[in-house]
Amino acid sequence: RDFVAAIEILKKAYSKTHYSELFYASGFTKIIPYFQKAGRYDEVETFCLTELIPLVRSEVKRVFSRKVPTMQEWFFFINIASIYDKLRLCAEREGMSEDEQRFNEEYNIYAQRHAKLSPIAEHEQLRKEYLDFIGIVPTYKYWPCVLKKRYAPFINEV
Repeated sequence: RDFVAAIEILKKAYSKTHYSELFYASGFTKIIPYFQKAGRYDEVETFCLTELIPLVRSEVKRVFSRKVPTMQEWFFFINIASIYDKLRLCAEREGMSEDEQRFNEEYNIYAQRHAKLSPIAEHEQLRKEYLDFIGIVPTYKYWPCVLKKRYAPFINEV
């Protein structure tokens, strides 16, 4: 029940994420309610804007560096939407209706960007995988049927 200590522990944990090959998507939003529970609601938005969102951006780039840039943006948008959704929930609990509305609008912006980018990112990522695969096994006749089917939209392209 020591929420101030919990905030500091999570900040330390966030500072060590670069040691892992994993991406802690749900972990990034865990800290937000602790600010509210610690009576520090007025600090949470600034923390998110100055520390948490830049951390998510750098972690997406680091962990998903082998993904195409649009796929990296796709991951970024959904995680930022989650942050704004948690901020909205805190504002609702605090009775801060203007903040709640503003955070909900930000959530919708990022959720829409994520949804719009989804088919583009998936297509570009699949194309990259295809190009990587033909670099390894360039002769189509040696491909397993499952890969011929997966990469069918690109087979006659190159």
